[in-house]
Amino acid sequence: MEPEEKRMLSVDDIWAAHDIREDTLNVPEWGGEVRIRALTLEQMAKLATRASRRSPIAGQPDVVDRELSVALTLVYGLVVPELSESDVPKLLKKSATAVTRIVAAINALGVTEDAVDEAAKSDASQRN
Repeated sequence: MEPEEKRMLSVDDIWAAHDIREDTLNVPEWGGEVRIRALTLEQMAKLATRASRRSPIAGQPDVVDRELSVALTLVYGLVVPELSESDVPKLLKKSATAVTRIVAAINALGVTEDAVDEAAKSDASQRN
């Protein structure tokens, strides 16, 4: 049996693709479910930029604010309920177990925190 030939995608095929995965996740710590989605490339870049801080030591790589990175992943990855960046201070005071559960599920749908860190490093090196 010969392998199936793959067709070459057109630009229209790419634009029409429904490639942002979504899922429903039970969050027992909060007593219900949330709707999540994978981050887009635009959201990942925004997250990397917002969560990176210049190192106070000259010549050292920028520092990623882990707590902000996790909170923004939740803000950008939650479909229902919808949160905004103004909710970040409140999220930082919520159960680490619940927040980590949701962020891990968002990462499992697409981008990982390591990819965000790498994007932040890349963005920082382009600024220098």
